[in-house]
Amino acid sequence: DPAEAGLGASGHLDLGSAARTPLDVEGARHVVLRQLAMGPRSRRQLEDKLRRRDCPDDIAEAGLDRMATVGLVDDQAYAEMLVGAKQAGRGLGHGAPVRAW
Repeated sequence: DPAEAGLGASGHLDLGSAARTPLDVEGARHVVLRQLAMGPRSRRQLEDKLRRRDCPDDIAEAGLDRMATVGLVDDQAYAEMLVGAKQAGRGLGHGAPVRAW
């Protein structure tokens, strides 16, 4: 039965109909690593993603703390990357001020 398999009428996976199981430590780690593989993310962005995936706050906090300890989550480096990208997009040098977005 396609409905029991989580498939919609078209035969594609229907993520909206399946009840989500809250993420455990390994599941949260996988989500964070997959997000970071796609590009730099702030801690807040990762927290929001984990929250949307029904990750308990204590698991999210502990996991992100660990990722920060090993240098995978670094808001300072993320902010510097954003400023550099903004400056490069405007053709500005390193010393040029960046206006508020």
